[in-house]
Amino acid sequence: MKNNKIIILDFDRTLFNTDNFLIKIKYIFKKMGIAEKKFTTSYKKIKPYNLKKHLKRLNLENKNILNNFNTLFKNSYRFLYPDAIDFLKFLIQKKTEIILLTYGDKNFQNNKIENSNIKKLFNKIYITSKNHDKENIYKNILAKNKNKKVIIIDDLEENTKDIVKKIAHIQAIKIDRNSKNNKIFSKKRYYEVKNLDQIKTIISKL
Repeated sequence: MKNNKIIILDFDRTLFNTDNFLIKIKYIFKKMGIAEKKFTTSYKKIKPYNLKKHLKRLNLENKNILNNFNTLFKNSYRFLYPDAIDFLKFLIQKKTEIILLTYGDKNFQNNKIENSNIKKLFNKIYITSKNHDKENIYKNILAKNKNKKVIIIDDLEENTKDIVKKIAHIQAIKIDRNSKNNKIFSKKRYYEVKNLDQIKTIISKL
């Protein structure tokens, strides 16, 4: 029997070290003769980010290049934060419903999630190509689960602190992996943490 909590987890910079993954992508582009400035300028123009579109924009499509990226994607599990798997197992042990809600290109995100070997740990997975759609998905989940505590975990303020102001009866935890503050901040239905281990403490008390 499941408990009365639903956890809605973000993927990038919450479970997955997107910044380190991006460094590897830049490195592959660099080996193909693309300077960092050119990479960054073209990268920012593609939203949500799609690798094939990026390669096409820079006229770099060929099998050898795609093989390099396929190898990178197959190693996606190496980019999970050290506390990610343990946290998911903690939620499963507590019989908590876990929903993954991530923004990005469907194929790009799916590739990372599949190769991170965590897909089976979620009850549901949503991938949206419009970041503002997250708010609507939160509302729909809450409407269907009025007797449950819905808790968002995300690295962006717009998906946590701002959401608590907009939607009643929802709780949110903002995770900042680069924060210099090691203490948990809490105010009403909103929390700020540095890692997933701190979230275990919060969830246990809710």
